[in-house]
Amino acid sequence: MGCTVLLAEADGTWPRLKACAAHGCRWVYYDHSPAGRSRWCTMSICGSRAKMRAYRDRSRPDQDRTTTSNRGRQ
Repeated sequence: MGCTVLLAEADGTWPRLKACAAHGCRWVYYDHSPAGRSRWCTMSICGSRAKMRAYRDRSRPDQDRTTTSNRGRQ
């Protein structure tokens, strides 16, 4: 891992090395997207879970959002 960081810093790709934004995921990945704005290590796992969680939060009645939106977060 240390060698990868040094190589990325040397060739200017350091800003493309990112940590996954998913809660509980500890993966570090290289952002291959054209705009360099990806958020998750993999869309099929972390991205899908985050989007489904946001969809469920939006779909709940208002009174349930305040009690369950912070479930599992510390």
